[in-house]
Amino acid sequence: MSLLQRERGSEFSPEILSRRRFPRLFLTPPDMELKPMSGVQIMWPNRSYSQVFSMSLGGIMVSTQGILGQVRLGQVYDCKLKIEGAAEIPVLRLRVLRMTAQAACMIMESISSEGRLKIDQALKDELIVHNLGTVPTANLHPSLRADLWIHGPFDTNFLIWKNPDWLEIDRAIVEYDGLAIVYEKGIITTQKSQPTTDEAKGYGGPWFDTQVQKVSMGASWKQRLIKLLHQRPDLQQDLTPVYEILSKANED
Repeated sequence: MSLLQRERGSEFSPEILSRRRFPRLFLTPPDMELKPMSGVQIMWPNRSYSQVFSMSLGGIMVSTQGILGQVRLGQVYDCKLKIEGAAEIPVLRLRVLRMTAQAACMIMESISSEGRLKIDQALKDELIVHNLGTVPTANLHPSLRADLWIHGPFDTNFLIWKNPDWLEIDRAIVEYDGLAIVYEKGIITTQKSQPTTDEAKGYGGPWFDTQVQKVSMGASWKQRLIKLLHQRPDLQQDLTPVYEILSKANED
């Protein structure tokens, strides 16, 4: 039996679909334990290192351990991104957007296209596999407060809304490698995710924009994502509706 609802028309609220300006990376409550990503660190100009809690192509959240009092809010720093297994080390110009006692949230002021391309797809997927996990939905913007959120680096997100009896999926968002699939009661659309369509404006903005042109995901995109997800057997039960959505997407 399918977990997906039959088509009833789209009911995503205009509030969710409207253009918003807020960072994707929300700093967590002070009492929440943050988990460092595996296989990646940043190196500051003084050659000290910080653990990375989360990252995308437009922003990064790092531990403030050892840098409190040295890193200033609003300041810009040229840091190196050290990724295990990467031959090249991208240099990132980062501006400190927000800080807590645990973490600093920074946006990328500028980064060369060469820097992005040096993080090749295989390496990005490996980082996603090792760092994918469930996150408290309280860290989401209120307009996107789902029942389940599975998050990984590079704007990889799986958000699921279930109906009250939890037997079927009302809504879902599948976001990976620059594309977002939006499922709403039987209607599936595919579009570019916000960082891809609006990177020039920095690390911010919603998952969705009603003006974004719908796109085709392509067979390789779907195959890469399924291959990636199969490497996380611990998440398979939660990911069941994601597989269903992927099987139906682009059937039209």
